[in-house]
Amino acid sequence: TGNIMIGDLAGTAITTGKHSVMIGDRAGAQTTTATTNTFMGYFAGYTNKSGSSNTFIGAHSGYSFQNAENARNTYLGAYSGYYNKLGNSNVYLGYQAGYGSSGTSNSNNTGVGRDALKVVTTGGSNVAVGYRAGDGINTGTENVLVGQDAGGALTIARYNVAVGMQALATDDVGDRSVAIGYRALYSQNSDSNNEDTLNIAIGFQSGYYNVTGKQNTYVGSAAGFGASGNSHNNNVGIGFKAL
Repeated sequence: TGNIMIGDLAGTAITTGKHSVMIGDRAGAQTTTATTNTFMGYFAGYTNKSGSSNTFIGAHSGYSFQNAENARNTYLGAYSGYYNKLGNSNVYLGYQAGYGSSGTSNSNNTGVGRDALKVVTTGGSNVAVGYRAGDGINTGTENVLVGQDAGGALTIARYNVAVGMQALATDDVGDRSVAIGYRALYSQNSDSNNEDTLNIAIGFQSGYYNVTGKQNTYVGSAAGFGASGNSHNNNVGIGFKAL
């Protein structure tokens, strides 16, 4: 009832599903009872059967999604949200944003930009905005990453904030750092999984060379810049090239 299907085999399996729009070759082709979906693009929402209230726009967008009720996912871009199976409340905008990994599900993520959150598996409540922002996160949660390659190496890390091109670009497993500015905390690379690093660096290349040091606060352009390969702890540096 109230369905619109345009394209070869678009919505061809619908039984009791209603109020959906499926446009494109095989868009929503396996849908049976789902309602209020909008699938537009080649193979968009292809494997969905009963999952409802989703918007998938772009070739292969939401391809693997299946049966979560009232999932409320929004994907825009070719291959966006491709592997997310049962997750809900995600927004993925851009080519391969939230692409994921086969057989996994994730929820409450926002990925905006090409390859943002590209390999996310079960990680949730992340925000990644920018080309390749957070593109290494798999199980990491509650990170906010804004800018090209911001937090680009993070995998299982949690509770980090990185704003600026290549801010916090090297760390993969550390938690609770704040890096704001171009290449702020660029070299940081925690030496144990989900270690509380507790570093704050605000400014152009602030805290640039600190590798495993913790509990530092640097505010100002090149504050706490350091020397290659070195680490330092419990410092406060405020001002241009402080420390």
